[in-house]
Amino acid sequence: MVSLPPIDMDGPGTFRYSDVGRLLKDFAASGFAIRQIEEIEVDVMEADSGGELVEWTRIFGLSRLLKAHPEEIQQAWEAESSSKQRRLVEMT
Repeated sequence: MVSLPPIDMDGPGTFRYSDVGRLLKDFAASGFAIRQIEEIEVDVMEADSGGELVEWTRIFGLSRLLKAHPEEIQQAWEAESSSKQRRLVEMT
């Protein structure tokens, strides 16, 4: 299993504004005022199969990381990802 580095909440990326306080502070510093904040759930991707999940993941950047590994490791990752997707679908 590959270990990932900790999330840098101050750096650019997906989690930068996961803290509402950070969002309010940065907008205020730029001269904006937020009048209302709503929390909503949105689907960020959809996949009907494990293969679609693997394809989507590769398109959005994982291919560069996987290229550093032998083909057998890449195939093992694909199989494990597909298996996990099937289990998640079964739970819903």
